[in-house]
Amino acid sequence: MRTSMYRTSFLLLIGISTVSLALLLSGCIKSKTVIKVKKDGSGDIVVTNIFSKECVAMFDMQMKSIKEAGGGADGNPGMKDPFYDEEKIKKDAKKYGADVQFVKAVKYDKDGCRGFVAQYSFPDVNKVRLGLKDKAFEPEMSMAPVDDGDEPDRAGSRKDSFRFNFEKGETARLRIVGPAVPDKKAEAAAPAGKAEDKAPVVPVVQTPEEKVQIQQLMANGNPLGLSGNETQEQFARKMFSGMRITMSVEVDGAEIKSNATYKVGDKGARCTLFDMDMDRLMEIPSFTRRMMAGGPGEELLGIYSSIPENPGFVIEKNKETLVEFK
Repeated sequence: MRTSMYRTSFLLLIGISTVSLALLLSGCIKSKTVIKVKKDGSGDIVVTNIFSKECVAMFDMQMKSIKEAGGGADGNPGMKDPFYDEEKIKKDAKKYGADVQFVKAVKYDKDGCRGFVAQYSFPDVNKVRLGLKDKAFEPEMSMAPVDDGDEPDRAGSRKDSFRFNFEKGETARLRIVGPAVPDKKAEAAAPAGKAEDKAPVVPVVQTPEEKVQIQQLMANGNPLGLSGNETQEQFARKMFSGMRITMSVEVDGAEIKSNATYKVGDKGARCTLFDMDMDRLMEIPSFTRRMMAGGPGEELLGIYSSIPENPGFVIEKNKETLVEFK
């Protein structure tokens, strides 16, 4: 039996009216959010979102299809750039807190990849929130509508947010309060080498319809580098290849002490709160099956609890992480 993701993905990839969904499903994004905290509790948020050349090629392919279908000389003149929409990037400031302000954004366009680097500022880190749900397979898709009716501090009321408590002083103290990390489910805690995970993948024979669809995709530039005979698992791997989401906090200090689990740098100035590397995760057969069955839209903490421990999916488990710096 075919999974809905496998069948729907083909339709999305060759459809001319679902461009934003196709980009979302293709993964292919490296998204990094860094909250930089100064000694007075103010600071900056730097967001880097880079879409792969495969994702860009997919978009260009669909714009060509729209143009050939009579969508106008520019494909769809009313569509905003999905990789850089400054208006949306500015509005995204409210995702991090009511007092967060947009500073600047710079386009990224190199080696076929496109995206942006955005900077926001905040006067008080105590009012900043970093929500996991905002990143759950929802990279900064410019074509998705922005709901101006949202609450100013959407992330603040969510149970899946990292919150911050800051105390000034000769030694500044930053407490990072994370969401409740669920325990691994019993079935996920089983040894990684269990029989079902070692079983070879049984090739799936494509239906004539699927064969035609994938041939159409290949004929339009083949942005995913398909051979034409992919199994469901192989296709899923290509769809999510290169996707990585990371969130971290960095403090400005010469002397730093912390109980953070994942520290980076000689001084440990940066601590990773969340890191999801799809290339590593797709090596877990049970995770691959989950993505093939459910696809995007699942909550990150729910996915975390359902799979074995893996370096491709780490989250700060401390109920409270204390960072002292001066």
